[in-house]
Amino acid sequence: SVTGSYSYIDLMRHYVGRNGFVRYPANAYSAEPWLYKSDGAKVGFFINFDDPASALAKARLILQDKLGGVMIWTIGDDTRNPRTSLVDVLYKELKPIVR
Repeated sequence: SVTGSYSYIDLMRHYVGRNGFVRYPANAYSAEPWLYKSDGAKVGFFINFDDPASALAKARLILQDKLGGVMIWTIGDDTRNPRTSLVDVLYKELKPIVR
């Protein structure tokens, strides 16, 4: 069964575009992408998560609204790939205000 919480690196390795999970992009109602897998009955599996685009949008909101910072749940669960790393996106966008 697919329940609980997932690390970002686990999502990237095992769920995004894999094992029957379809990735849906962020939209006007949800600032984050999400995954869905139908189990063939009335119930399916839903997982929402951040990706580099949603992390960038959050960093820009921080700058726009002059917020005090950003919180990362577990930094060790990020990928080391510069194309998918959430920490890299946040650092690049917020670097001008880092003290």
